[in-house]
Amino acid sequence: MTFEDFPVRDATVRVFDHSHEPDSDDASDMYVLDVFGISVLVRLRTSRAHPASRPQLYIHIDNEARPPTDLAVEVANGGETHHQL
Repeated sequence: MTFEDFPVRDATVRVFDHSHEPDSDDASDMYVLDVFGISVLVRLRTSRAHPASRPQLYIHIDNEARPPTDLAVEVANGGETHHQL
């Protein structure tokens, strides 16, 4: 998978080209922000059930470089949701 790195202060943004393979659900390039020991992946993906429908925004947060921690996430001012990361 082809990608480019863009360093920004203490973080790195990695941009991966979206796949054109027939079995891929990629609808956009993939952006990964690495900061504070976590990775935040953001991309658009198609629905396998309805591939012609509007792409879905997909966000994945991963913790591989720091001890387990609490994560507070707020979406569209809907209040915080807490997760163990």
